Amino acid sequence: MVTGADVERAWKVQLMEEILKFLKENRFGVLATVDGDSPDARPFAFMFADEAGLCFCTSSEKAVYRQIQENSTVIFCSQSKDMRWVRVSGQAEWTDSVKDRERVFAENPALKAGL
Repeated sequence: MVTGADVERAWKVQLMEEILKFLKENRFGVLATVDGDSPDARPFAFMFADEAGLCFCTSSEKAVYRQIQENSTVIFCSQSKDMRWVRVSGQAEWTDSVKDRERVFAENPALKAGL
C-alpha cells in the first residue's frame, strides 16, 4: 500500500533531483544573507551537493562569512538562459572537511588560481 507520506517523500526526492540538475547547469546566481537587520546579496556559485545539502564556498575574510556566522539564514537564486529559475533557502552550516575542500578545488580549478 502506498501512503500519502510515501508519495510526498517520492515527490520531494524528484524535486530535489530536478533542483540539483538545474543548479549544476546554472551554477552562478545570487546568495542573499542578513547583515544586521538588512538583507545583503552578492554573486555566488553553487559548488556541489551531497547528503548534507548544497555546498558553497567563501573566504573567512569576506563580509558574507561574518554575516552567516551572525545569522545563518540564506537564500540562493539562480536563473537559466531561458528564464527558468530556482530559489533555495535554509540555514547555512560550516564545514572544515578536507574532503569537501578538495572536492571544491578539484571541480573548480579556477578557484586555485585565486589563492
